[in-house]
Amino acid sequence: MSSPAIAPAFTYDALLAAGYWTGREAELRRLAAQYTVDGTRLGGILFETISHSINDPRLVPKRAEIEAVSYVFARLGYVNVGLRTLDSQGSELERPDVDVTVDGDHWGVEVAVAIDPAVAKSEAEQLRIESAIRDLIESDSVFSRAFGSGHLAVRLESDPQPLGRSGATKIISELIHFITSRDHCKQNDDCSFGAAYTTLRSRGASFTVSRDAGPPYFSATRAGLSVDRSGKAAIVLKTLNDHRGKAATYRHLRNWCVIQIIDLFDLFRPTLPELAALRPPISPFAKVFVRSPTAEILVFEQHGGVVSVGEVRF
Repeated sequence: MSSPAIAPAFTYDALLAAGYWTGREAELRRLAAQYTVDGTRLGGILFETISHSINDPRLVPKRAEIEAVSYVFARLGYVNVGLRTLDSQGSELERPDVDVTVDGDHWGVEVAVAIDPAVAKSEAEQLRIESAIRDLIESDSVFSRAFGSGHLAVRLESDPQPLGRSGATKIISELIHFITSRDHCKQNDDCSFGAAYTTLRSRGASFTVSRDAGPPYFSATRAGLSVDRSGKAAIVLKTLNDHRGKAATYRHLRNWCVIQIIDLFDLFRPTLPELAALRPPISPFAKVFVRSPTAEILVFEQHGGVVSVGEVRF
């Protein structure tokens, strides 16, 4: 039961043609699709994921950097954009991660991620479980028939200790047995797992099944983590300052920084207004773009040592 390879159609162009995005989001993706990456139109470039599965939203690092930069620039309406990720020898660029040409003007762009450490571990575990089961639904006909139609949703209760890779592997194994045994068709009143599923039970897991005529769908969610919801601006500021400190080692370019907030549990909602009010130092970066998970964009600009809020797209 191996993971399927990425489908050749897993690109901006194919997803747009299939109607994956609609409205304003589709407009932004169409604009980004016209950008070029190392001379190739972005719309035709595959989304390369960590597990090589189309069910895995975790992109490989360089593709994630391309996505972060292109989405922010499209959101801000930049039209003539060329990205370069390789040097003249064909090696990946680093420090900064991407070279960008905007209307003939050349910049280096460093990409950073701001995420609560506890949330980072939880998100990785959850996404691994989801992609593994979804891959089997698509690639294994016996498993797919056992799964049936409709939506199976599994909820894992929060735990101070993260699952870790071995814990996630055990849960995947138990879910495979649970589905192939068709135990999900025997939903009980409290939606709990039977005694055979020791890891799932130890995590307080429960499940619900929604039977309908739609295609099979699996999801895994986590109960709210015991994470302090205050002070999340400090996480973004630390990310920014870490990269400011490293910027002296960057290639000699005029540099921008894109900070992408990863927020699975909606912990950072008030963070962008807080950051806008703080106007933190950003040097040696000329601009810093902060993107929230809901596609809000905050832009800091530096002129003569003075930091201003250049654009706010809330």
